[in-house]
Amino acid sequence: MSGRAWLVQMDSEGACSEVLERAEVTWPAVNRFLDDIAPGDRVVMWVSGSGYRAGVFGLGIVDGALEERPHKANYGDGGEEDRWVLRASMPVRYTAIFERPVVTRDQLRPLAEFEDFPLFKFAKGTNPRALTNAQWDRIVSEIAASGPAAEGA
Repeated sequence: MSGRAWLVQMDSEGACSEVLERAEVTWPAVNRFLDDIAPGDRVVMWVSGSGYRAGVFGLGIVDGALEERPHKANYGDGGEEDRWVLRASMPVRYTAIFERPVVTRDQLRPLAEFEDFPLFKFAKGTNPRALTNAQWDRIVSEIAASGPAAEGA
């Protein structure tokens, strides 16, 4: 497994459909670190929102090479809602999906590992956000401490 870890943010509609459909693989659009993302990298799936509504709803691994896939044009560019465009997309195979955010923004924000974490300063930034090994480890330990019933994908 790669030493890299990423956080990918989805809106609540996208995250809910992933949970309800029990998706095995998702293809979030990515705009940064395109040359750094590699198969085997670890991924935290994050649902957007405020406070306790925002947080980790899944874990996974990058499961192949990036591909150009269709995404709504309004994803981050203010385009028309019914228009689709091709964007670089990262295949993420879920290793766990949770019914609700199991580790929230409110839990992570005060922790030393997340003191300067860009997501908490610029929530509308583009995917993915790089995680340090310490941040990944802290998220995993917070999940374990919360005791959720994770459903493997």
